[in-house]
Amino acid sequence: MNLFKTYLLICIFTFSSVAFSQPAEKFLQAGIEKSEQGNYTEAIINYDKAIELKPDYAEAYFYRGIAKSNRNDYNGEISDYSKAIELNSNYIDAYYNRGLAKYALEDYNGAISDFSKTIKLNPGDIDAYYHRGTCYYLTDKFDSAVTDYSTVISLDSNYSDAYLVRGLSYDMLGDYNKVIYDLTRRIELTNNDKEAYFYRGNAFKNTGSNDKACKDWQTAYSLGSQTAKDSLDIHCK
Repeated sequence: MNLFKTYLLICIFTFSSVAFSQPAEKFLQAGIEKSEQGNYTEAIINYDKAIELKPDYAEAYFYRGIAKSNRNDYNGEISDYSKAIELNSNYIDAYYNRGLAKYALEDYNGAISDFSKTIKLNPGDIDAYYHRGTCYYLTDKFDSAVTDYSTVISLDSNYSDAYLVRGLSYDMLGDYNKVIYDLTRRIELTNNDKEAYFYRGNAFKNTGSNDKACKDWQTAYSLGSQTAKDSLDIHCK
């Protein structure tokens, strides 16, 4: 093959790649716009077209996964995030979103793996720590849950949900003084959390502070906790 033919083939290949890439990007953008409008069916059609034109388009798989998530197609979105990760092994958001999808399907160990990968790629991802902590909590790994929630709090001292679930983790570990500390902080940040008042009441009861327990259960009941009413009837007559 002479140099002219080689050059011509290179030009044709380059032109073809650009020609297919540009429409693929246009379909991707159209899909994003449809998603922003809440039209996920049309969004997926556009992402399909982008992928048809550019089969190695990781972003198109990723955004199609998001659209499927909004239709509660968790298996479908996992498949798309997995393809995006296959094409880009450092795709942080794909790992994180796949973790959320696995969490929704109650595949907590699978979610832990994905959140761990997210954290490895981005050690400051506070939400990945929080959700991994929740998966640890739901799989009875309470010490690991406490560690992750503590990291969340070290990154954001006003992350009220982390105080709540770290408090519940301490409750499972029987460390009631730490339960009281965390749920007090939760109450300071939210003021009207019936669960925080109820579980802090339990912790007060477990440390012998019955009057404080009754007061917390009364507050929880006033906020709508029927379980707190049951505790009041049993322990606060």
